[in-house]
Amino acid sequence: MRHLISLNVGHEVRYLLIRMNDWVAQIRAIAREAIEGRLQAELFEPFAESMALILQLLEFRRNNLSAVVEAVMDRLIRPQNERYLLQLIVGDNRFVRHRIFQEAIQRPGPHVCKLVMAGLDSADAVERILAVRHSVQVLEGDDLKDMLVRKANDAYMPVRREVLQARVQYIPETAQSFLEETLFDKSYSQRDLARFYLKKLGVEDCATHYRRAIEQGRRLSVSISGLGEVGSKEDVHLVRPFLESPLRRYRLAAVIAMDRLLDVETCEPFLGRLTDDSPKVARAAQKALGTRPGVVDPEQIWSIFSNARHRHTKIACVETIGGTEAWTGLSYLIEAATDADEPTSARAEQLIMRRYNRVFTSPSPEARKRLVEVLLEREEWLNPELKKMLQQWLGGLLGKPVRKGP
Repeated sequence: MRHLISLNVGHEVRYLLIRMNDWVAQIRAIAREAIEGRLQAELFEPFAESMALILQLLEFRRNNLSAVVEAVMDRLIRPQNERYLLQLIVGDNRFVRHRIFQEAIQRPGPHVCKLVMAGLDSADAVERILAVRHSVQVLEGDDLKDMLVRKANDAYMPVRREVLQARVQYIPETAQSFLEETLFDKSYSQRDLARFYLKKLGVEDCATHYRRAIEQGRRLSVSISGLGEVGSKEDVHLVRPFLESPLRRYRLAAVIAMDRLLDVETCEPFLGRLTDDSPKVARAAQKALGTRPGVVDPEQIWSIFSNARHRHTKIACVETIGGTEAWTGLSYLIEAATDADEPTSARAEQLIMRRYNRVFTSPSPEARKRLVEVLLEREEWLNPELKKMLQQWLGGLLGKPVRKGP
């Protein structure tokens, strides 16, 4: 330690920082005194190079070193150390970038303006969020308006959210027109926030904007989604044609919108989308059917399964059957568990195991009859472990052996 302290050239700083957490109290005290002394000197570069280690000091529990970290940050934001600050917020270490930017921008001083301007054009989304949030401290008038207009189309939704809130608060004269434009944002949460602020401004009917856009063929994907979020059952006729669209994004938006617009007694529009070429659309149709288990006919779903051309269709059918009445769907899951496609059969087995010993009712005569027929027909193709489990579980319930032979 004496040798390190005597060097006083900068390279020793990182080692002194480590020793501030030494298990020997005297060593900790000497190291801290040496660091505090070097902070009073003009040479700050060794501290800038060791910033990751300095920030890590806050995690040490043996000794409270937050005052040392605060002292380093106070030095960092001084005008003479501006170049180190700007280097750190564009460095390769993401933890250091975020922590330095967050800590520095919250401290008053001329450096805030530099950080805001650098952060607005940063490739780091976290820095852009913080820059927009603090821009009202250093920008005003046309400069603030221009910045908010420029960042309104940022690729990262949280940045757009900060812009929206700033525009509503600081540029109220154009808030309504901006919010009406934001109704067509690609993010659901952003659209919902725009509707919230429009309601505060007295605009209750947002669905009209989506209906008009669909009729005019504008921004169809977002318009379909938005209408599904705030429309009514009477809007189904505007959405239904897009279930057959050649574009996947329109079909997907239409399935999700129809799920919200239709009552739980209607499942017909979603059955045809289980066979969609797109796994995302088939999955959305399966989720819609999953909210309507009482009206889903497992036999109809099994027919779709039997004629499926895609694996994702089979898995969507298995998931749908898995959500139906326990005994009615079980026989179809057993059949699916013997399918030649391994991912499909594995998913069917998982759904069967999920029901094992969790059904406390008895099968109806029709379900009992079909279970026996399926078990006898498919027994030799079943996974041995699954077959043994089914025999133990269903043997007594069905009132007869569930295997061939004497």
